[in-house]
Amino acid sequence: MVAKTRDPSYLLACGCSHTSGVGIEPHEIYVQLLADDLGLPLVNLAQSGSCARWVKHTLENYLR
Repeated sequence: MVAKTRDPSYLLACGCSHTSGVGIEPHEIYVQLLADDLGLPLVNLAQSGSCARWVKHTLENYLR
């Protein structure tokens, strides 16, 4: 699990391989490009092969 950030301004992403960036360079991941455009640090909790239930569970645990 990614460590929680104390910075209140960040982009939080969670999803499947499209969000985690399987097969591409880290600087090419769409959520990294978005974070760069917004000038925000990225917290990417994505995991390849995840489903909606996993995303819900991961976000609930992270945001506690």
